[in-house]
Amino acid sequence: MARKFSIWYQVTGMYKRLPEVAKYATDLTGRTVIITGANAGLGFEAAKHLADMKPGKLILACRNLQSAEEAKAQIVEATKCATIECWKLDLLSFESVKEFVAQFEKEGGGKLDLLIQNAGINSHGPYKRSADGWEAQLQVNHLAPSLLGFLLLPYLEKAPSSPPTPRMTLVASEMHHYVEIANDPSGSLLEALSLEGMFEDTIRVVYSFYPKEKARYPMTKLLNVMFARSLGSRLPASTGLTINSVNPAACMSGLQRDLNHMMMVRVGQRWFFRSTEMGSRTIVHAALSNEAQGKQGAYWNNCQEEDVSDWLLTEQGKRVQERIWNETIDVLSKIDNRVPDIIREYLP
Repeated sequence: MARKFSIWYQVTGMYKRLPEVAKYATDLTGRTVIITGANAGLGFEAAKHLADMKPGKLILACRNLQSAEEAKAQIVEATKCATIECWKLDLLSFESVKEFVAQFEKEGGGKLDLLIQNAGINSHGPYKRSADGWEAQLQVNHLAPSLLGFLLLPYLEKAPSSPPTPRMTLVASEMHHYVEIANDPSGSLLEALSLEGMFEDTIRVVYSFYPKEKARYPMTKLLNVMFARSLGSRLPASTGLTINSVNPAACMSGLQRDLNHMMMVRVGQRWFFRSTEMGSRTIVHAALSNEAQGKQGAYWNNCQEEDVSDWLLTEQGKRVQERIWNETIDVLSKIDNRVPDIIREYLP
């Protein structure tokens, strides 16, 4: 039976030892794998685990290619995997996403077995917009990964359905429990969540200790969970593809780099955060384990399926999830006209 979320459950969960990857590892010979943000932290550790499984092609999709090449060298030294490639992917640019997909069309081999959407940012600095006009965290953590997922969906559907079957895993967070989308703007909800002023008027923070002005990251993780649930619920029963989201929990990773100047964060990382290797086990489990297969839109925590936030299961939460799905499709269809065609073909 799924555990209900609480702050105490979150904190004590940090000390839970998770199954060794060997318990759910699989042979990836001949399989093509993409992991975003694989040059550091959770992505690096997850890529190292995957490299041990002899993938046919392991693509490290990273914003900084020099950093990716350095990560590749370390992974090769540790695993002797000779099939690792580093490809440029900057989620702050929709054009970069399209260029990445164009490269995959030419060099990917015609099918994709595993897509791990790990890259993300958690910015506590000044409000920042991308060159595409969206608030940076909203674009990097939700819109750009959604575009990547849609454009790569045809290749995931072409992957063989024999084990390990194809999968798309989005790295979310238990922090999606921290926020609710409380107010219903008359215009675009996504645009309201992107604007500097309207954002705070649109969301509600569930826990009083969490500052409302810093809640953009939890909000984007809520959108990750919504996207996995929405996409998973629309896949036809005949598909071999599984979509899910996963919480690696708070880890000592580069995601906190904007906060490392704070003594409280440094102390918290030492006593209450997981190692990135331990957190990466949850990602690989959601992406490869037999128990996750076919459970569309499921949310995984501590290598077990768990309930999403209570609010998301309310009628209001369901309506907002549907609205976010439709608005995301509208936004991305303007960015790339292949999106509506892909949705019509693969999500009938």
